Amino acid sequence: MPASKIANLFFATRTVLIGAVASILLAYVYRTFLDNKSISAVLCSHQITVISPIDGRIVDAGKLTLSSRITPNAPLLRIVSENFDEKELNDAQQRLALARITYEKTSTLLDTARQQLAQEKHNYASSQSHALNVVKVRSERDERYLDKAISKLDLARSDYQKKSDLVTSGFVSTFALQEANANLKSADDEVQALKANVRSTRATYDLIERNLEVEDQEVPQLSAVRGRMIALRKQVADYSNDKESAKRQVQTLESQLQARTKNAGSLREASIVSPASGMISGAFVSTGATVTKGERLLAYLDCSEFYVTANVSRRIYERLSMEGASQEATLKIEDKSYRGRILSITPAVVGDYGLYPRMPSVPPSQMYSPTDGAYVALKVEGDTGELSRHCPIGVSVDAYF
Repeated sequence: MPASKIANLFFATRTVLIGAVASILLAYVYRTFLDNKSISAVLCSHQITVISPIDGRIVDAGKLTLSSRITPNAPLLRIVSENFDEKELNDAQQRLALARITYEKTSTLLDTARQQLAQEKHNYASSQSHALNVVKVRSERDERYLDKAISKLDLARSDYQKKSDLVTSGFVSTFALQEANANLKSADDEVQALKANVRSTRATYDLIERNLEVEDQEVPQLSAVRGRMIALRKQVADYSNDKESAKRQVQTLESQLQARTKNAGSLREASIVSPASGMISGAFVSTGATVTKGERLLAYLDCSEFYVTANVSRRIYERLSMEGASQEATLKIEDKSYRGRILSITPAVVGDYGLYPRMPSVPPSQMYSPTDGAYVALKVEGDTGELSRHCPIGVSVDAYF
């Protein structure tokens, strides 16, 4: 290749490289010294509207003046109800008083029935011991009679056997044998009867010992005490159910009265206090005014958190969009620097007085043009105690992106 062509190619390449470097340097200088200049923004905060919780009349609203500062828990105004009716509350109190009387009465009846049942149990134990002794004595008597009857039966059986043998030899008449047989049968019947008595007595003893029902004429007091115990047990069960029912009634009425009392307190009077530090931005009522539940009372700016809104050029908007909306910015507020975190970046439309966030109802072709910028919202972060104390809402600040 000729030397002249090589020289031309070298000079052309050098020219391109120099142009590219110059372009990069110019872009850097523009972004650093021109595009990064401060942008005027506005410091603002959330506006909160307070509504009336009850119907009534406004009192003590003299401090509701525009731009006046408020501190946390500071009283703002009071609303007094002029149409409160205490009849329902008094009725609830009377119903509760009657329910408590019923509960106390039922408790007394239950305690008395339990005491009577305990006494009857003691009486039954004494009667049971006495009945066991009576049956034991009778059982011992029957067993003695049975022993004698068995001995008598043995003698009758022996006499019958002897006379049966003598009848065969002719020494005893048939009449004597028949008499001996009758005596034997009578003795055997007596033994069987006494054995039945002994079994019955032993069965009665066992029933009494196991607290079972006994139908015996010799221990009538045991059956009487048992009958009273059964009646008292039923009484105790009934009174226990009545007491539980009365207790639940008292608890229900107490809850209802508590709710009505709380509601009555809120219906009589409502106090409005500021939940945070801030500044009054709107007063819709004054002392003496009549309001209804849900009506607007006032509006205030919450100075516990601060935000900054700024209109930026299209160039800065494009750079912020590429770098992401979570980046930070530096805010200069009253000669102090704060950190600001970008919350949103919204393309804007041009109005008579500047840029405004575009609205969803506007067609896309009307929302944005290459010459439009953007509307940026930032939250002030870090120590904002000094700002909270005097709440400089609406002041101009400088934002550095």
